[in-house]
Amino acid sequence: MSLRTMFDSDRAPDADLSIDIDLGREQFRATVRRTALDLRRSPAMAEAGPTRTGETDRADAKIVATPHAFIELVYSGRPTAEHVAAGTVTVDGDTAAVERFVACFSLPNPATLPPQESS
Repeated sequence: MSLRTMFDSDRAPDADLSIDIDLGREQFRATVRRTALDLRRSPAMAEAGPTRTGETDRADAKIVATPHAFIELVYSGRPTAEHVAAGTVTVDGDTAAVERFVACFSLPNPATLPPQESS
């Protein structure tokens, strides 16, 4: 997952989020605490939903999407509601938490190449 690389701690100064991510064959728990991201595989989550092991382990939200749709959600800049309305993403729980989570990531600016010299 590119999340570890694209996590921007400056965008998460006061974050306290826990998001379950279900990508079909792979499930993860993403936790953002202040300026740190913890991302772990979670094979049991798919059956248990956002409360895997009880009240103390409750995620703020669960995102269900294909890997491609999840990447679109995180990096497109479009509101979560648009992805949900399009049917590409399902959110169970706090949609505002998903918005705060997505806001913690950014793609780098594209590299600029110097102009080619004429031959």
